[in-house]
Amino acid sequence: MPNVTVKALKIDEPGNSLAAWFAAHHPDLFLAMFKKAQAANMKKGIQKLGVLAMGRLGDDGGGTTTFEAPASDPFTDPGLTSATFNPAYSPLPANLISDAGGSGSTFLSSVANGVTSAGSTIGDALGSFGTSVLGALGSVGSWLGTSAGQNVASTLVKIALPTASPAAQTAQTQVTRVAAGQLAAPITYVQGQPVYATNTPTGTVYQPLSPQGLAALTPSSVTVFLNQYGLWIAVAALGSLGLALYLRR
Repeated sequence: MPNVTVKALKIDEPGNSLAAWFAAHHPDLFLAMFKKAQAANMKKGIQKLGVLAMGRLGDDGGGTTTFEAPASDPFTDPGLTSATFNPAYSPLPANLISDAGGSGSTFLSSVANGVTSAGSTIGDALGSFGTSVLGALGSVGSWLGTSAGQNVASTLVKIALPTASPAAQTAQTQVTRVAAGQLAAPITYVQGQPVYATNTPTGTVYQPLSPQGLAALTPSSVTVFLNQYGLWIAVAALGSLGLALYLRR
């Protein structure tokens, strides 16, 4: 059997792991995030095309006008990657989800069948946008990998879920983890209560999570701040140091 190349989602990336968690546990929130992500990606794509049109159209010296096409289409499947593998000998790696070769197809099917509060399914809603579940996961995951996406996601959680409810606390914990550069925790719900899922040789063990347990999984605000702004702080510090050394000359 020859190698095949498929689109896949890296679930070992923080934003993607959070997108998959919301899709599996909070269909309404996932669809709301998809709409926000789609709007953000469209805006980014329009800005890219504007830059290309304004800044990359020019005379190449021979009297002809050239146009440099974008490296990728910003309007389709952001956040997805390409994976080439031979299904007969090397299955898709465990850190990738795809609807090819059976790898991840069960998960994608379960997400598509997730029922919203309106009585429709995620698959029905995405179908109206002409988007697959995998493409939507990639779009939302890419968006949740940004501080802007994380801030909007946190606001959506506050609007959609009752304040101080176990679901709201759990969802905010997950957003905070990703904002700190960590993966979404393996938390699910049993009768509305969050439980931590651990895989063992004898099966999955579910440990109930109290508010204190959720707090233990939540990174500190300092960690989140440094993860989001640490690079800019370092640049500013280096700039200040350079200026101080210059003035001391």
